[in-house]
Amino acid sequence: MKQYILGIDQGTTSSRAVVFDLHGRLISIGKKKIKQFYPEPGWVEEDARELWTSVLAAVHQAVKKAGIAFSELAAVGLANQRDTLLFWDPCTGEPLTPAMVWQDCRTMSLGEAMPADLRRHFAEVSGMPMISNAAVLKIKWFWANSAQLRRQAAAGRAICGTVDSWLLWHLSGGKLHITDFSNASVTGLLDRSRRTYAAEILEYFSFPASVLPDLRLSSDVYGFVDATLFGGQVPVSGCLGDQSASLLGQGCTQAGMAKNTYGTGSFLVLNTGRNYCPPAAGLLAPIAWALPQGDCQAMEGIADVSGASIQWLQEKLDILPNPDQAARMAATVPDTDGVHFVPAFTGLGSPYLDSRARGTICGITAHTRAEHLVRAALEAMAFQTRDCLLAMERSAAQHLSRLRVDGGGAANDFLLQFQADILGIPVERPAFVEATARGAAYMAGLSVGVWDTVEEVASLWQPQQRFLPRMGQAERLARCEAWSHAVAAARNWLS
Repeated sequence: MKQYILGIDQGTTSSRAVVFDLHGRLISIGKKKIKQFYPEPGWVEEDARELWTSVLAAVHQAVKKAGIAFSELAAVGLANQRDTLLFWDPCTGEPLTPAMVWQDCRTMSLGEAMPADLRRHFAEVSGMPMISNAAVLKIKWFWANSAQLRRQAAAGRAICGTVDSWLLWHLSGGKLHITDFSNASVTGLLDRSRRTYAAEILEYFSFPASVLPDLRLSSDVYGFVDATLFGGQVPVSGCLGDQSASLLGQGCTQAGMAKNTYGTGSFLVLNTGRNYCPPAAGLLAPIAWALPQGDCQAMEGIADVSGASIQWLQEKLDILPNPDQAARMAATVPDTDGVHFVPAFTGLGSPYLDSRARGTICGITAHTRAEHLVRAALEAMAFQTRDCLLAMERSAAQHLSRLRVDGGGAANDFLLQFQADILGIPVERPAFVEATARGAAYMAGLSVGVWDTVEEVASLWQPQQRFLPRMGQAERLARCEAWSHAVAAARNWLS
């Protein structure tokens, strides 16, 4: 009997594989860390081979821990870091480029070189502003900087895709070159109204559609895992970008529900139902998921650096022994003593989309201690989420009544309490972890009949703890005003 579903979550800093039973209960987890490379300032790369081998290692670890055979898996679902892109040889499977990570900002000048009216038009067509995160600019950079890559593509020896395409190609033994609409919708390449790649965008950037993956629904039996990997055929039947998977895993299947993921960056996603809200105020408008019954639309705000600032304090400044101790250190001081930390290491994300901003620490005095900096970094994660949420509420003309959270930062009680205080609404942490892998597993299960509707999987969500706001309105406004001053100091830093 097929009693289990495997959810894969290939993230920015690790690959995770999670085995769930058919009631959505977590059985086991496998995890493998990913190394990032910074060959030049603003460049962020990963080894494409490591992305694949780390997934394979995590899968075998999870299945072994579960004490099951691969033949007991009903399906496999995949979630992935979005907009990280690479080229590879379809004949050999060998990568032809590094994986350019979504955080990489070397493409900043490509977007800025476009006339403003054309940028606005392309954003209207695709739902994705032409910022450095967009995969379309990464393709253009590789294409413009490698004559050999262009020759290989002309000979049918080069294709490209985001991480989902790369992993699905390998999982299927080279039979699949596909992406789903949730991933495609944030690349800057999709024509939202026609649900095809936008011919005018491809023409402007001068690369052929032949190198791109085929567009597919988020829940479908795409094919089967290559028998040499799992010892038998297991359906590959679900694919979602990581933030869409998290939205589904958090049970946010109704319009007006939202979740925030605290990871390397922070990702606030609002379900807008069947209604497409064009990108405004520095926000994105991804497709949350595409099903035979229709698409679910979303609105999204991204803070490029969130939990990464805590890691920076540990690794670069050596003032934090372990990220797990951040909450304890922050709680040893009553406040930040006037310090604000704006972690714009590669620019500011939503709602500012200011690629020329840089990280800024304001308000330092002779009394500033390591604890103040750690607390300021945690508070910054909450302030950035608030900035995105306010922009979403203005754009969608609705007020959010609660926020569900996940990611590594969601284990931090100090952060979640401050988030509730600064938003003035309850923050809910789920009883289960691994929301992203869970969403991938749900999508895979829908396509093979384990569950019938997204509402059915949403009913499996259970709260673990609810954080209620305790801060008064006057204090909230004063703190947010001080944060805004710090953000202003960080903006337009580069000439």
